[in-house]
Amino acid sequence: RLGRLVDSSLGGRYIGSNPWVMIAGTGYLDGRNRPRSPNELLKHNCLVYSSVQGDAVWQLSRQGSETCSIVVHGSLRSNNLSTLLSAVQSNLGIAIVPRYLASPALKSGKVVPILEDYALPEQEIHAVLPSPKFVPQRVAALINFLIPRFKGPWWK
Repeated sequence: RLGRLVDSSLGGRYIGSNPWVMIAGTGYLDGRNRPRSPNELLKHNCLVYSSVQGDAVWQLSRQGSETCSIVVHGSLRSNNLSTLLSAVQSNLGIAIVPRYLASPALKSGKVVPILEDYALPEQEIHAVLPSPKFVPQRVAALINFLIPRFKGPWWK
């Protein structure tokens, strides 16, 4: 499960984190000022992932400073991350997507990271189990197999 686990009768084991990245297509930035601060996002077409809480409120933090919240606006809202990535690659605006999804496009140069000096919230990755007390050996073995694979930059 991606995201913070709520208290429940289910068992859970932390596996790792899912980092997100803010990206724009290189063609979108042609003739536009590249944002240098979160407030400058207000002048841009921000493409919103509508499946997360507070979807149009982007949270950014800089080391040593408080988190700032920016209410963004744009021409596209989608609950499909691949749609957002495709829109960014088509130079329609700026979006925040999981790094694993953006990684191939970043490597190819089709998209570029935006506001790299700012951190975005990361999603926690958990194995969720029906019982916190009884974990079958094969499930425990799978979890132990996954944990080291989600350490460091696993999305590359």
